[in-house]
Amino acid sequence: MASIVLGALAFAYYFTCEPAFEIAVTWREGTTRLRRSQLERQHGLVRGRDIADWTVWYDIVDVRPGNIGALTRQAEVAAVHGVDSETGTVPPDAPYGDGWMWIGSQLPVLRQRGAVPVIVAGCVAVLVLSLPAALGFALRLPRPAWPQLLASVVLIGISGAWYATWEAAPAVSIGWAEGLAPGHRRTLERRFRLTLPREQDEGFDNPVEYDLLDIRPENIRALIEQPEVADTGRIDRAGHRILANAPFGRGGTWIGNRIPVLRTYGVVPAIIVGCALILVYPAAQALVRARRRHVAT
Repeated sequence: MASIVLGALAFAYYFTCEPAFEIAVTWREGTTRLRRSQLERQHGLVRGRDIADWTVWYDIVDVRPGNIGALTRQAEVAAVHGVDSETGTVPPDAPYGDGWMWIGSQLPVLRQRGAVPVIVAGCVAVLVLSLPAALGFALRLPRPAWPQLLASVVLIGISGAWYATWEAAPAVSIGWAEGLAPGHRRTLERRFRLTLPREQDEGFDNPVEYDLLDIRPENIRALIEQPEVADTGRIDRAGHRILANAPFGRGGTWIGNRIPVLRTYGVVPAIIVGCALILVYPAAQALVRARRRHVAT
């Protein structure tokens, strides 16, 4: 169960993580710091940055219309800037903040402050404490049970590596050669792990800003040497590395983006889905057998 929970959290985070939107909240004068902190936790307002008097900029990680509507109706809130007050939504062109959000930020239990770290720590503790017994039990497992054990280990390894090595990805600029076909460009983007493209104008033809997930020198060298790449920005072309003052992008990167097999586009989701199916298969088989026995009786 601990393995399944960790795998489910890693799966959900991997597929739903995205940059958090930035909004501003003007608090009514006299609102105590304690009450403000309570409302910040209640409505998913994080990384507060004071800008003037009672107005504070935040990343909002719970963008449900119900949550935004409840925030605007709070007696301590004078105004909420950067949201559509009629629909209770954040406009699509709203600026991004400094952090990230995922589906857990919008679920009743997981959205509570500290809930996810406690669940992860608890699952890890269960796995560590049960390791001696699990190893002894594994030696006596029948052959059909070994795939489930291996799938659990793989999911734990991926989720642990993600948690331990995740960091914000650097933003780089790529100027593509004229006449490059869109399909070929997407192939190159996947090959060199360029994600979240944003058109921009930075002094060379057809520039596009990306998050670069694979920052190994050999990957950067191969990218620079591509004939389809006319120019690059925020990259030390001689040293084949990212410039120290390069800004962070909108996404994140982890050790898997620098490992030969795992860095291939779509491999990690395929592994996670495959392991999940292996873990679910025995339960599905048992349900089918129970259903057949019920029909037979």
